Amino acid sequence: MANKGEADYDYENDILFFKVKNRDYSKSIELLNNLVVDVDKKEQLTGIQIFDASEYLNIDKKSLFFILLQTY
Repeated sequence: MANKGEADYDYENDILFFKVKNRDYSKSIELLNNLVVDVDKKEQLTGIQIFDASEYLNIDKKSLFFILLQTY
């Protein structure tokens, strides 16, 4: 069974975050300038952070904020 997750958007800092529930965080790994993944002790994904998310995804900040409000 797949773990459920949650999403959050920091409008002021333009950071989009996805997190898997019921997983313990161990460390972060920077993949690209704007993309960081969080993993547990088994190196399984626990979260994703996208910095400068509106620019990275080519979506204005207000739209990104409202998409998350309607989705989660």
